[in-house]
Amino acid sequence: MLSGATRLYSDFLNAHANVATYFGPLFDDHPALAALAQRLKAGEHPREQLAQALSVFADEACAPDAAKAQLDILRRPGSMVVFAGQQAGLFTGPLYAVYKALTVERWAADLSSLLALPVIPCYWLASDDHDLAEVDHIGVPGGAGVATVKYSSPAIRAGEPIERIVLDSGIDTVIKDLADCLPRSSFAEGVFGTLKDCYFPGTPFSSAFARLWYRMFPHSKLLFVSPAHPELRKAAAPVLQRAVREDARLFSIYAETSAQLEAAGYHRQVHKSSTQTLLFHQRGKRRGIHRGNGNGSFVWEGAETVTAEWLCEAICRRPEDFSPNVLLRPIVQNAMFPTLGVVLGPAETAYYAQLGGLHDHFGVPRPAVMPRTSVTILEQTVAKRVSRLGIDLAALSADPDGEVSRVLQASFPKDLGIKLEGAAKRVDAAFDELRADVHEFDPSLDGAVRLARKRAGEQMSLIARKMRAAHRHREKETETQIRSVAQRLFPGGKAQERTINIVYYWARLGSMFLGELYRHWPAGRRDHLIWEPR
Repeated sequence: MLSGATRLYSDFLNAHANVATYFGPLFDDHPALAALAQRLKAGEHPREQLAQALSVFADEACAPDAAKAQLDILRRPGSMVVFAGQQAGLFTGPLYAVYKALTVERWAADLSSLLALPVIPCYWLASDDHDLAEVDHIGVPGGAGVATVKYSSPAIRAGEPIERIVLDSGIDTVIKDLADCLPRSSFAEGVFGTLKDCYFPGTPFSSAFARLWYRMFPHSKLLFVSPAHPELRKAAAPVLQRAVREDARLFSIYAETSAQLEAAGYHRQVHKSSTQTLLFHQRGKRRGIHRGNGNGSFVWEGAETVTAEWLCEAICRRPEDFSPNVLLRPIVQNAMFPTLGVVLGPAETAYYAQLGGLHDHFGVPRPAVMPRTSVTILEQTVAKRVSRLGIDLAALSADPDGEVSRVLQASFPKDLGIKLEGAAKRVDAAFDELRADVHEFDPSLDGAVRLARKRAGEQMSLIARKMRAAHRHREKETETQIRSVAQRLFPGGKAQERTINIVYYWARLGSMFLGELYRHWPAGRRDHLIWEPR
C-alpha cells in the first residue's frame, strides 16, 4: 500500500472484520454475493426507463457496439450492475479515474462467471457536482516537476453544475498546451488527433469524458450514467422527496453512524452541520438546501423559506432543479439500479462507511464493495534507474529525503577512505625506512629524499581531494536522479495515480499500452501494484 492510507482504509483492505458492520459484503465473500443477487432479483427497478436514458448518453458518447449491447441486458429481469463513479475530469482526469473504470469492468466480467448471471459495468459520472476546480485541469510530468494544463471559459458561472458546461474554443488552446508539455513521439500526433475528435467546441464536458474513454478502449462494455438525463431525474425524485419528508431521521442516522466511527478510532469523511439537508437546489447555481427555523421548513440561498410539502411538490414538478449530496447520491444510484457492487477508492470508502444506516433506512440493499485497483506505472527508463541505484520504492514514497540519504551513503565505497589513509601512512613509513639507508650511503641525497616524500604526500592528498570532489559530483547527480524518479512515481509527494493524466503515457507508449491495461487489468487486489509497460 502507498504511504498515507488512513486507518479506516487500511482496515477495510487488511482487517475487514473491524469495519464490516459499516459496509455490505466484501467482494470475495461469494456466498454473501449470491444471497445479495437473489435479494436484488426480487426487487423492482425501472429497467426500461434506465435503459432509455443510458441509450441517449451512449449515442452522444459514440459508444461501441459492445457497450450498447449492455442496454438490452439491463432491460432483462435478473441482470445486475456494478458501479464505479467519479466527476467528469478533463481528458478523463487523474489516472485513478481510469483505474476505477477498468476495475469495475473487470469485476463485472468476473461476477458474471462466478454467479452465472449477467452483470453490467456502469460508471456514474457525477455531472451534477459543481466543484469545477476539481475537474478543470490535469497534471503531466515536465522538467523537475508536474506541469498543469487547465481549461477555463468566461461563460462558466461560479457554482454551475458540470452537466451544464459546454466546451468553447478555449479547448483547442488547452489541447495545444498539452501537446507542448509532452515530448515528441511517433504516437503523439494520433493521440492529439483523438483528443480533438472528443473535446471540441460545442461538446458537453461530461460527454467528452465518455467519448474519450470509448476511443481509448474501443472494446469496452462500460455504460456511463449521467444523472442529468430527465428520465433519471424523474426516477430519482421519490428518493429526494422521501429525504425531505424524513429529513430529521436521516440526519440522526448520519450523526449516529459518524459518532460510532469516531468512537472506534476512525475518521469522519463527511461533515454535516445540523442545518444541512442531503439535497441541493440547482437552478442556475447549485446551492445547498438548509433546514429552516426548527418548524419543518427549508431554505436555500436566494430563496424564501418553503414547507416540506412545497419542496416535495417542486421536486415532482421540476426534478431537474434538485440533486442529492454526497451522502444521498449513492442511495439514489442503488435505489434506481439493481446494484450488486461498487468499486471504492480510499475517500469513497470513508464516506460509504457513513452510509450503511441510510441504505437500511431506505430499504436499499447495501452493495458489495471492492477496492479500486491501485497502480504506479513504472516506465522502462525509470525502472532501469531504480534498479541501477538500488532505490526502495516504498521508502521513496514514505520518506524521499531519507531514501536519498540512504542511497547516497550506499553509493560510496565504505573502505576506500580507510584504504587511502592506510596507503598514505605506508608511504610515510617507507620513506622513514629509506631515509637512514640513503643517508648512510650518501648524505648529499637527504634533500632529494625529503622532496620526494613531500611530493608523494602531496600526490596522495591530491588523489583524496579529487575523489572527494568526484563523490560530491556523483552525489549531486545521484540525488538529482533519485528525485527525478520520485517526481515520476510520487509527484509532489502524492500518489502518481492522483496527479498524472493518462494522456502522458498514451502519447509516449501508444495504444498498445492502453490495450495492455484493458486486457490484463486485475480486480480484487488489496496491494498496490507496480505496472511496468511492455
